[in-house]
Amino acid sequence: MSESSSAVSRRSPLRRLLDLLGTERRLIARGIGFQALQAITFIPFTAGVGLFVDHILLPRRGWEWMLGYAVANLLWWPVHSWFTVKAYACSQMLVRITVARLRRLVVDQMQRLSINFFTRQGAGALSNKVTVDMSRIEAFLGNVANSLVVSLSVALGTLAYLLFLNPLLALLSLVLVPVQLGVVKAMHHRLHAMNRKLQQAGEGFSEKIVEFIAGMRLTKSFGNEELVAARLGQAIENLRTSGYEASIATRWMLMWLQMANQYMPVVVWCVGGWMHLQGEVTLGQLVAFTGLLGFVQAGFNAFVQAYEQWLPARPAMEAILGIIDSGEVERFAQPRRPVRLRGEIRLEEVSYHYPGAERPALDRISLEIPAGQRIGIVGETGAGKSTFVDVVLGFYPPGSGWITWDGLGLDVIGGAQLRRATAIMSQDAFLWNDTIRENIRFG
Repeated sequence: MSESSSAVSRRSPLRRLLDLLGTERRLIARGIGFQALQAITFIPFTAGVGLFVDHILLPRRGWEWMLGYAVANLLWWPVHSWFTVKAYACSQMLVRITVARLRRLVVDQMQRLSINFFTRQGAGALSNKVTVDMSRIEAFLGNVANSLVVSLSVALGTLAYLLFLNPLLALLSLVLVPVQLGVVKAMHHRLHAMNRKLQQAGEGFSEKIVEFIAGMRLTKSFGNEELVAARLGQAIENLRTSGYEASIATRWMLMWLQMANQYMPVVVWCVGGWMHLQGEVTLGQLVAFTGLLGFVQAGFNAFVQAYEQWLPARPAMEAILGIIDSGEVERFAQPRRPVRLRGEIRLEEVSYHYPGAERPALDRISLEIPAGQRIGIVGETGAGKSTFVDVVLGFYPPGSGWITWDGLGLDVIGGAQLRRATAIMSQDAFLWNDTIRENIRFG
């Protein structure tokens, strides 16, 4: 791994996800522009209430003034709608481009990884990473692009207007924000650990369900349905309890934050009401202020919602990065030079040991197979026959010893060139979900 790639892998999952977003700078700039205009064009709907109260309702203007106010709101709505749709279109395009790029990174990396990686991870866990985990990341990005940025834009624009309207009430409305951020920080590590446990439980369930489906014929053959169902039931229970614990802990955090949000308007009404009685603010200004305060609170709520979605998205992103950053890349995948293989294979003291296994699958195997010769390897189940073939084909690198093909090592031939010169009829039949013709053409 190069120094630059090592530096990238040390960045936080959120930073690396935002780096993927940041590659579309022009699209981001367009989206921010439309979202700012969306926020600006929305403020008059609520700010106009104050003008309506002070200049139309209290002075008892005629019905034509009220009709004019209603028509002005109606005519302004298409302008706001146009900017809203444009902002949404930019955010949707940004999210889908980013997720597609992340999926391509995962697929490209998986093509380079060794068979050891897939054997160790398991099909169920990997499928959970590239489907369920990717969906969590997409949901988080969608929230950030569609809700968080828009709500923060509206909140900042509204806050600027509130500071102009009444600086004291505006600052008072922000007094509990540090307390809310403190609650989030205090519960962060606990919530992350719970959601990490939930992500791992999801991987465990996916692994069990893949085995459950693939082994159905064998299960029924031995009449072991109850045994297999019990194993799957345990994985389901782990997923249920992990999800329940994470959701309840998250709900407690949200309730503390919601309490502050619900209490703040009460404080503003009391202080603002006292200021109105003192003649410092008009009734229309107070009504408009409390109405606009909801948009400032909506901005903070959007931040909390984004954080809530990041809790499951973070371990999902860590799992995805575990694939992208994996060092278990297949060695000597590409040839050093073109070679026309005749088929002579020689093994010298070759051993192979599966990770975590007590005994080696192959132990100091020496063998020479002349080109064109037919051989048969006989042994009981687990003797190492399939492992022998996988080592000969370069799927598993020998732990010791060496193998040559026509006197050349895999570093010269390359795994891709070696496998193009071989044909495999596996004992485990696999068919692509396609026509028979396409399955035959694949081989």
